[in-house]
Amino acid sequence: MPVLAPSWKKYEDDMKSSNSKKAMEAGDLFIKERDWETKHSNELKEWEKGRKESIAKNKPAWVKQQLSKEKQESAKELKKFKTAGNIDYKIKPTRGYLLIKIFKQEEKTKSGLLLVSNESIPNEIADIIEVGGDLILEKNIVPTPCKVGDRVLLKKMAGLEVTSYGEDLRLCLFSDVLAILEE
Repeated sequence: MPVLAPSWKKYEDDMKSSNSKKAMEAGDLFIKERDWETKHSNELKEWEKGRKESIAKNKPAWVKQQLSKEKQESAKELKKFKTAGNIDYKIKPTRGYLLIKIFKQEEKTKSGLLLVSNESIPNEIADIIEVGGDLILEKNIVPTPCKVGDRVLLKKMAGLEVTSYGEDLRLCLFSDVLAILEE
């Protein structure tokens, strides 16, 4: 006995409608009904599988090439997205910027328990790794507030996080530095 076309076929014409709202609603209903029916009927699952295989076989070569190209490009974009902020270059900040490494200060009790601050986002302490040149603003020169090796107190949430050669660093503005800390 041949398998009848599934009920979701009735939405295909509406999905091609020039009325975008009608087309979107038909598409949503199509997907919902198709998923439910293929989940609950092995015959319809096989019918849908055969339909997809037939469409894949009948695609012109140029369509297959375009799809392959798009898949490769999206894989590259996804890789960039996953590795955003990871830079395997030496970072040299430009005028007005500092390259810093956040100083992780942990307080422990004598028994070794880690103490957590009451403050949800504390001001941060950082070590200066690299310094950009003096900032020039409308004929005024703003000198570098610190030098390489200084430990500074920063504003809360200061800087842009970057990872260079696996090391977590930040780029921040001169104005993010509140104080130079001395021992």
